[in-house]
Amino acid sequence: MQGGFLVNLTAPAGIQQTFLAANIFAMGEDATVDANSVSGVGGLPSQADFEQFDLVVVATVGVPTTARVTLYWDVLGNVVAAGPSGSFDLTPALTTPDTYIGTISLEGVRPRTPAGQTTAKVLYGVVLVNVGTVDLVWARLHWADTRDGE
Repeated sequence: MQGGFLVNLTAPAGIQQTFLAANIFAMGEDATVDANSVSGVGGLPSQADFEQFDLVVVATVGVPTTARVTLYWDVLGNVVAAGPSGSFDLTPALTTPDTYIGTISLEGVRPRTPAGQTTAKVLYGVVLVNVGTVDLVWARLHWADTRDGE
């Protein structure tokens, strides 16, 4: 089974407690962001099994303890791919002040690419936190290609 992950191609700042269009970020393959994101299929395949979403943010105000994410097929945030997720825990990074990390399992989420996708093989996301204000450092969406029947 082929697999890989998407990385955030943009990094919004000023994320707070509401899903906002201004905070939508693009996710795709990008060797300059992370060379390991290049899967050989050019990004998210049309039949992918979402596995896990990882998040790293830097708090600019307050101390966030949880986050939520919604993934979209379109840059406007109108065609949902997954979510909004339940809240998942954020924990302080071990050596970087004001940095918080978290992950949520998306096992079993198998959306199929709709006609409303803005850019082939790219997803868009938006995050919110329970308190304070954060800037996105990076996000990863791990996936597996389900076209081979697995």
